[in-house]
Amino acid sequence: MGFKKLYLWLIVFYLYWVSFEWLVFSFFTNYALVQLVRLIFDSFPLLFFVSYLLFWEKKVKLIHLNVILIYFLLLTLLVVSHTFEKTSLFPIIPYFGVTFRFVPLFLLSGLIDCKTYCYFITNVKIVYIVHLVFSLIELFFRTFFLKNFLPPESFFKGFVPTIFVDPGISSTFINTIDFSFFIIGLTILLLYEYRNTRFKWIVFAVSSLLVLFTFSVASVIVMFIIGLFLIKQRKYLIIILGFSSLFLVLFNHKIVFIFTGFHSLREYLIVANEYNRVGYFTKLLPHFFTSNLKDILLGYGVDPLVVDAKLKAYGDIPKMLTFGANNLTLLKDVYWISVLLTQGVAGLGLIFSMFYLIYRRARMYLVPKIFFFIKLLLLVTLVAGLFNQIFDLKGFCFFFWITIGIIYKNDDYKTTKSADCCA
Repeated sequence: MGFKKLYLWLIVFYLYWVSFEWLVFSFFTNYALVQLVRLIFDSFPLLFFVSYLLFWEKKVKLIHLNVILIYFLLLTLLVVSHTFEKTSLFPIIPYFGVTFRFVPLFLLSGLIDCKTYCYFITNVKIVYIVHLVFSLIELFFRTFFLKNFLPPESFFKGFVPTIFVDPGISSTFINTIDFSFFIIGLTILLLYEYRNTRFKWIVFAVSSLLVLFTFSVASVIVMFIIGLFLIKQRKYLIIILGFSSLFLVLFNHKIVFIFTGFHSLREYLIVANEYNRVGYFTKLLPHFFTSNLKDILLGYGVDPLVVDAKLKAYGDIPKMLTFGANNLTLLKDVYWISVLLTQGVAGLGLIFSMFYLIYRRARMYLVPKIFFFIKLLLLVTLVAGLFNQIFDLKGFCFFFWITIGIIYKNDDYKTTKSADCCA
């Protein structure tokens, strides 16, 4: 079997692995073994990527090289930051590995020909339907589903997945946020595939219901944005809905209570300043931008002990960061702020410059109806990064890089061939 065929099978394999890994792990009895298996499988894309560079003769496109170069620079900045702090380089490996693990699929998905693309999309649709069925079973027979399709709560060491504490559905994922953003990533790919407007709205409606029953506010907001993108003259609609929503939230106490549990916006902000993401903006950012030049430019690094020490030195920080938990993980609740604090202005600037390069090349070379999906995917990622650890979510990250790779796969960008070849 040639390297190209192996690459293509890798992408299909990861579609199912990302979707159903915890269903497989429900048959395991050792959590340490699960962690080892996940680590091995997560390293496969990198190994295939290295073999691609060594053995594949096809010319690598400039956009692929730009993305790889930016991630190399991000890794270099982390090493420099840790060197300045005189701390171990070891924490960089798992941190960077989680962020980079599916980036190679961006390049590898460019090897998909029309026949393989159709095969992949068929499997995407199968996965979508299976998750819909699983979600319905979980919704109506939750206890039965958790007992038979996921590992028991006692299986997990040191943490409790949200599926055991939150009322939302998660299908074969152990965290509701993982499932909701997996569905969002999958939905964007299906919207790209379907040319028929009726099918687009059916997919959007079904996905919106699935996301709604995860009870993830961030995911609902993202689905709302996707819906706006599907509506014609959306610019005017966004303006109208935006001002209307702002007016209602600010002046209607009942609506404020429904979304926040507080009777006024002022009351909510006082509490959220200490126990929610609001404090990251109002307390952490002012401290950060008045700290030393090294931290501002390069960040703290990703050693949890160094991160905790830096935050403690600020004194007045949100109380949720003073309870002794892993603050490096808690910071990722606002992903862009976590990148800023751990990798500095330079690191955050590199990531945003990567988004800009993807956007600019798409605007230059893609027809408008295909460029539309690049814009949508980038906007969804930017917005989601204000609410959760978007690039740590395996399901979303997988579809992010696969979708961009598929859209960019043709040498002749002025075509809709990749989306239409299965029609």
